[in-house]
Amino acid sequence: MVVVDVPTPPGVTAERLRVEFEAAAPRYRQIPGLKTKSFTIGEGSFGGTYLFDDRATAEAWFSDAWRQRVVQTYGAPARVDIYAAPLTIDGPAAE
Repeated sequence: MVVVDVPTPPGVTAERLRVEFEAAAPRYRQIPGLKTKSFTIGEGSFGGTYLFDDRATAEAWFSDAWRQRVVQTYGAPARVDIYAAPLTIDGPAAE
């Protein structure tokens, strides 16, 4: 599991982030090895949670080039935390 947090640029609203998330969703559906992605909005930041097939696939996606693009696009580096997720379950609402 990967948790990404990016500082929200000044003037960018939650509504604009939601519009950008909708526009980006089709691209994320094409990422090999990505099982799920949740887009997130926090206090002064945005990002997401990602579940990949394995750690190597996640590390390949969040490459130095990806990190440089984030800085160029949003003006600040992303925090990327990669965790082992040995068990993932669906709750009753998923049925």
